[in-house]
Amino acid sequence: MPHVSMPPRLRAVSDRQRGLVSRAQALDAGMAPEVVQRLVATGAWRTVRRGFYTERELWESLDPREGRRRLAVRAAYLGVARPHVVSHDSAALFLGLSTLGQPEPLVHLTRLGPPRARTRNGIRYHQSRIADAQRLVVDGLPMLDIARTAVDIAREHRSHTAWSPSTRRASWE
Repeated sequence: MPHVSMPPRLRAVSDRQRGLVSRAQALDAGMAPEVVQRLVATGAWRTVRRGFYTERELWESLDPREGRRRLAVRAAYLGVARPHVVSHDSAALFLGLSTLGQPEPLVHLTRLGPPRARTRNGIRYHQSRIADAQRLVVDGLPMLDIARTAVDIAREHRSHTAWSPSTRRASWE
């Protein structure tokens, strides 16, 4: 198959979204559905989440434990219509907090509402009260701060996969 480059409009979207594009964005930029399907089928584009793709070269350059998980969190965030923030293990990934145990396979998102949670399509949706002081933006994504993230992880996992303050990896300011 000849190399199909992204239209300039779609390339700009990909750059803003750290390498991600949605199927809808590709079609809006003028790509035919068959071209998108062929790019995915041939492996030129990798599916990050249903309806969200990245180019193979970027995917292969990302660390599976951190970089690919960050891209999956970003795709989940972009795919949800209601206002929400990245939370729990997913926020810890961006805040430089290591968690004990295996990486959480779910993406965690929280929105305002009476406390409850549900899981659907690989996303753990939480509802909770969120104080303005607990919100921040890291790498272009709104999320909960370190203190709230640590409490949420401990509560969600009953402390057996809680965060470890001695393993904070990087400054996020």
